[in-house]
Amino acid sequence: MPLEFTKEQTYEQVEAFRAIMNRRFNLDADEMDAEMALKDLANTVVVHAYNKGVEDAQAYLAAKLTDLGIDVYLEPEPAETTDKQVRRKPDRR
Repeated sequence: MPLEFTKEQTYEQVEAFRAIMNRRFNLDADEMDAEMALKDLANTVVVHAYNKGVEDAQAYLAAKLTDLGIDVYLEPEPAETTDKQVRRKPDRR
């Protein structure tokens, strides 16, 4: 799924990317070229970094919940509802 940003966010990112390209590579890219290159990066490299961040956050939260002795799980949802209810797993003692 491609990342989506507001026009203002896109403008700020493109300008920052243009500044980096100019500073690091002495390239004076126009706004359209910089935006296209930034989109390519966002849809390839950045997606992997984002997914890694999500995985790390999930692992951190799971470890903290384990430290607290709490097992959290999603109950299977009935076919007629779409609401997911998070409940504490019953004690197995």
